Amino acid sequence: MKIFLIYFSAGIFLLTVVFPSSLFAADTVYFQVRYLDFHHDSSSPEFYKPCPVTPGGGTVDDRVESTGLPIAGGVNPQMTAEVRKWYNDFTPDPQKIVYKYTLNTNGGDTCYSEPGMQTDIDYDTAYKDTAVYDSLAFKSLGNGNYEFVNDSFFPLDGQGFGNEGENHNYAFTMRFNLYFPKTYGSSITINSSDDSWVFLNWTRFIDLGGAHPRLNHDTTVTIDTSNYPGASIMSLFVFFANRGSASSFFKIKFNNIPLQPSDGVIDYKAAQKNAFWSSNAKILTNPQGIEIVTSDVAVSSVTILKPNGQMVYKTSSCKGRIHAPISRQGIYLVNIVTDKGIVTKPVAILKR
Repeated sequence: MKIFLIYFSAGIFLLTVVFPSSLFAADTVYFQVRYLDFHHDSSSPEFYKPCPVTPGGGTVDDRVESTGLPIAGGVNPQMTAEVRKWYNDFTPDPQKIVYKYTLNTNGGDTCYSEPGMQTDIDYDTAYKDTAVYDSLAFKSLGNGNYEFVNDSFFPLDGQGFGNEGENHNYAFTMRFNLYFPKTYGSSITINSSDDSWVFLNWTRFIDLGGAHPRLNHDTTVTIDTSNYPGASIMSLFVFFANRGSASSFFKIKFNNIPLQPSDGVIDYKAAQKNAFWSSNAKILTNPQGIEIVTSDVAVSSVTILKPNGQMVYKTSSCKGRIHAPISRQGIYLVNIVTDKGIVTKPVAILKR
């Protein structure tokens, strides 16, 4: 089994690709995740709101957008009008952002966000964030089941913008993606305080959106493979948000989803120490293909694959400059095995 940990440096989306090649299981599987940390000064208008929001499904659109991020548009919005900004790198807005928060029209106590109607918070730096990369350690429960659970989930304490005088670093989001072979009898279990969403093949699969405490019961949904007749590879997008709540809980379990790794799986914190990144090594693209400049790092092999696992290029025992002629535009996964470790990064060839 090969599991490659990869991310888009431009912040488009993060994914993990699973390629089955063996039957052994590991006690721990690391998944690289991408956090965005937000300030604690209420400048992110949909965070730190004194609104009793409860989950009810339909809190975001039923599909992620083309960049793999959730967007507003659900039938039951729960202060999620700007949810895309929760997971996207900050871009200053030339116009001040205007929000209105109202109670629902049925006399309930649920808050809705409606941008552009009434000035409530008008920071032009709303949703200012900083990215932090890390790993989640999924423990094997046996029989092909892997689980991550944390009752006090504050992974950014002392990181990002820091705790800013609080006991923990509140107000953050997390996302990661996973690709795996379609398997009969698979299911996903999830629970969280505040928002969590799971999208399967770009479509909303589990919706626990809303600023809410840990739910009394876990949510488990079985993947009905008959709903995906033309798919052999399943894509899974997972999103979590802590909107400033004093408590933070996150649990997710993959049931009968093949995650058995081999040497492709690494702890991201350990990977940050990889000498490949501290050298002058670069991965470049041009109309003729992909250029890999390895500097003084010895490379034992380079493999380039499509996201579905199809190999389009492979070479071995190389050093210096490597040219991989790629004839079609698209996203490619460059897997480099060096004497310092394994590096996997996606690149995009957009123009021919």
